[in-house]
Amino acid sequence: MDKRAASFEHREKELERKEQEISDKKNELQNAIEEELKELQRISGLTREEAKTMLLNEVEKQLTAEKANIIKDINAKVKEEAVKNAREILTYTIQKCAADHTSETTVSIVALPNDEMKGRIIGREGRNIKALETLTGIDLIIDDTPEAVVLSGFDPLRREVAKIALEKLIEDRKNSPCKN
Repeated sequence: MDKRAASFEHREKELERKEQEISDKKNELQNAIEEELKELQRISGLTREEAKTMLLNEVEKQLTAEKANIIKDINAKVKEEAVKNAREILTYTIQKCAADHTSETTVSIVALPNDEMKGRIIGREGRNIKALETLTGIDLIIDDTPEAVVLSGFDPLRREVAKIALEKLIEDRKNSPCKN
C-alpha cells in the first residue's frame, strides 16, 4: 500500500507539473497571438474593429456581386423560356388560322339551283366534269353538300374561270329545254 500511495503521489506531482507546463505554454501562446495581432495592427494601420469592418464590407460586396450574377442568370433563363412559350403559342395560333385561311384562298363554292344539277354537271360517265377539270386545272368536288359544288385549286384566276364556266353551264342547262 505504501508503494502504491507513493506511486500515486509521484504520478500526481508529475500531472501537476505537466498541467503547469501546459498552462505556461498556453499563456505563452496567448501572449504570442496578442503580439502578432498588435504587430498586424501596427503594420496595417488598422484597429481590430476597423479590420473586421473592412473584411465584412468586402464579403458583403462579394455576396452582392454573386447575387447579381445569380439574378442575371435566372432572368436569362426566364427570358429564354418566355420566348420559347411565345413561339409555341404563335405556332399553334398560326396552325389554327392556317386551315381557315387555306380553305378561303383555295376553295370556291358554286350554288346549284337543285341537287339534280349535280348529275348534269358530272355528265355521262363523268365526261362533263372531267372536261371541265382538264380545261380549267381546278378540281370539282361534288359531294353531299346540298345544292353546291366546291371548286378547289391554288390558282385564284383558274378557280374564278372555272366558277364562271360552271355558272354559265348551269345557266344554260336551266334554260335548256333538253335535259342531258
